[in-house]
Amino acid sequence: MDCYNDVVKRAREAGVNPALALWVWLHESNASNYNITDRDFGVVDATGQGFVAQITGFLNRAKSATYRASNPMCRVSGVTNDLQAWALIYQNGDCDPAKGGSFYNELVGIGVEPQWPWISPGCQLPTSPTDTTCP
Repeated sequence: MDCYNDVVKRAREAGVNPALALWVWLHESNASNYNITDRDFGVVDATGQGFVAQITGFLNRAKSATYRASNPMCRVSGVTNDLQAWALIYQNGDCDPAKGGSFYNELVGIGVEPQWPWISPGCQLPTSPTDTTCP
């Protein structure tokens, strides 16, 4: 329970939707902090191993303008939704929906059962990672 509360607290302090942070943690590592090989939040870089490094990397990316539809690579690919842009760049490193958007698709339910209602029942999908109108 400590890690759950830590995820919510850190997300709120960073201005990131806490339910989205919980979903990413669940999606990427089954909400685990016990397997050192897990990338708790799916962050893949040289400093990204361990819970603190992972959540910090996730929160920084969630707030970054690079991960928005206003990014030139998203405008070129026609992506106009900030949440979709964030998910594509977070998953693939670019904003090309043709490269696979399973991360976003699972969240919103394109081709599969939507996962957002599991984590935040009764709340609309956020418009961006920093949309905290309904955590």
